[in-house]
Amino acid sequence: MFDLDIRLFNLIYTQCRTLGNAFNMGAFEGFVMYAGVVTLGITKVLESNNKKVKKC
Repeated sequence: MFDLDIRLFNLIYTQCRTLGNAFNMGAFEGFVMYAGVVTLGITKVLESNNKKVKKC
């Protein structure tokens, strides 16, 4: 149970490293790509929710 944080870190690191290696880069660049995709997704969802709200 106490090594759950280490397992989670290793999982995230491995996924970021795999994405970075696909583009011949490192784990940090993979993390930046993942963060960009997540940020873009959140932004698009928030924009679509704001358009649905009727403003008086």
